[in-house]
Amino acid sequence: MIRFGRMVVLTSAFLFILVGCATNVGVPQTRDEFVSAYKSGGMFRNAEHVVINRSVKAVVADAADYANKCLKVRVTHGPSYKYKEAGGSTTYLPKIETTRSGATALSVQEKYNDRAQSGAPPGGIFTLVAEFRAAGNNKTKVDIYHASRDKIADPLKQWIQDGNRQCPSLERGW
Repeated sequence: MIRFGRMVVLTSAFLFILVGCATNVGVPQTRDEFVSAYKSGGMFRNAEHVVINRSVKAVVADAADYANKCLKVRVTHGPSYKYKEAGGSTTYLPKIETTRSGATALSVQEKYNDRAQSGAPPGGIFTLVAEFRAAGNNKTKVDIYHASRDKIADPLKQWIQDGNRQCPSLERGW
């Protein structure tokens, strides 16, 4: 009887973990939830803070230009035997909007294979949020939160800082 009880507990725990992994449990549903979850950093949760010696208006204009030219894309790839992956597509959906605190934010959501994912918010999973605020005389404070998306975050920093206008390659190989 004790053995049967252990089996039931272990099976229940296994199913709970399996269902949790398959349904995106705990995925942030809004930009604010994403920022709140990523603020402290941690494994696969990057929080970067930089000050740019340019006006917030110029920085936001460059961030919007970056989003429109580089991030409004759909990337399709075939199967990879090396990575044991089936082929598919990723659609990147950037959005610029004003936050409740008055900052301007660039958020990037990713949608996989043009399907809604269980537990994901409308528009796909949030993978990057950058917030822009005035920081004194002709300076802008930029907070970038991302899920190990250096391929998006690093070019963003270049676009808003020194005018480097190269779009990132959003192909496989994060």
